Amino acid sequence: MQAPRNLEAEQSLLGAIIYDASLLDDLTLIRASHFFDPVHGRLFEAVKTRHQANELVDVITLATAFECDDGLKQIGGRNYLATLLIEACDGHAAPDYAKIVTDMAARRAIIAACQDGVAKASNVALSDSSEASRIAAEIEGALQRIEDVSAAGAGVLASRIAGNLTSLLQSKVDGKEWDLLTFGLPEIDQMLGPVGKNDVIILGGRTSMGKSAVAQQMAQMIAEKGHGVAFFAMEMSEDQMAARLLSSYSTAPLAYSDIARGKISKYDMPAIRDAERKIGTLPIIFDHRGGLRPSEVIAACRKFKRSMAAQGVELRLLVLDHIGLMSSDEATSNDYARMSSVARKLKEIAKAVGCAVLACTQINREGEKRDGNRPTRADLRDSGHIEEIADAIILTYRPAYYTQRNPPRDEADLEDHEKWRNKLEREKHRLELIFDKVRMGSTGCIDVWFDPATTRMRSNKFRVVDGGKA
Repeated sequence: MQAPRNLEAEQSLLGAIIYDASLLDDLTLIRASHFFDPVHGRLFEAVKTRHQANELVDVITLATAFECDDGLKQIGGRNYLATLLIEACDGHAAPDYAKIVTDMAARRAIIAACQDGVAKASNVALSDSSEASRIAAEIEGALQRIEDVSAAGAGVLASRIAGNLTSLLQSKVDGKEWDLLTFGLPEIDQMLGPVGKNDVIILGGRTSMGKSAVAQQMAQMIAEKGHGVAFFAMEMSEDQMAARLLSSYSTAPLAYSDIARGKISKYDMPAIRDAERKIGTLPIIFDHRGGLRPSEVIAACRKFKRSMAAQGVELRLLVLDHIGLMSSDEATSNDYARMSSVARKLKEIAKAVGCAVLACTQINREGEKRDGNRPTRADLRDSGHIEEIADAIILTYRPAYYTQRNPPRDEADLEDHEKWRNKLEREKHRLELIFDKVRMGSTGCIDVWFDPATTRMRSNKFRVVDGGKA
């Protein structure tokens, strides 16, 4: 099979830039490596170098520079340079010819990446599934890098950026709905503001503070709107996640722990079957593999994205629960370095996949030393560079968890015990979401109704504590 190339386009483009090297000022994406003919690549680099040095570019100066170039000699030397001028395209057509050259280079790179993958896969032992996954991830990454380069463009003028947003604002004024990512709970949406496709939202909390349940509920809210969700549940099995989903959607008050252990009766089955039907309509794909590297997450999401697109669904949210269980793409010496490496990749994941990322993470115990036990983003300090890359940080806090673990002493009077029970009753469905950093919204704390037994979460009367613009 002949490698993709268009030598005529290469000649026409080279002739144009030899005739007018200033055309290179607008041809910012093409490189010498994009030319199929090595001589053409060397000529392009020579023209570019001389132009950047404000040196004269013409047939004579190039012929002098290439006197010892055997490749140019073999195809005609100075006469070939003259032929390039004859074949030169018009200056205004140079970007189109450059696009042909770069497209051909991209096709050759795609073929090379696939051939490399075939060669590597042919040498993988049939029993080594992890190695096959790594090769697949490498191929996906190579193809994406080719796509990124092919689709790359120069900078965008401020006037164009402002004009695009002005048009969107006008459409909003005209009554058209924006296609913004919202979660459905007014409290959360008002605090977060518009969630962009490349945004990274960090959801942090100590064990038993409900962060996995909140992530699940936020994913369900997005899916219920018809948007695609990729959910990496790295600390739960398929059965455990299924129990949580069935409990959440069941019309009967069935705890997910009871469903997981089979503690149900035949009278519960109609509610479970109904929940199963509801779940079947949700465009959520779960992946329960642990220890995934960021590159493997990207590769999996691209596969999910194609699968959803075939069904007319757009992938809008990626959930990682939790990033402390992820591996690094690079060698690291300790957990802090591993977490830092993973954290730095979160933005890359969002951009590569083209959707918002909701990343769960454990926080340290410093919050438990404070009065009230409430966490702050300072408690993320042991989690690498998470605080720096996050567009928003949400921390979960369940006061009932600590109240339940601090009952009055046995010798306390009945009134103290009664106050404790009343407090526990008031707090048992209270979940605080602390918005400690929000780039495009408001900081503060909100209360939502939450049932730990079923993972259900719903709106409370809106209340912001100590809030303000971020």
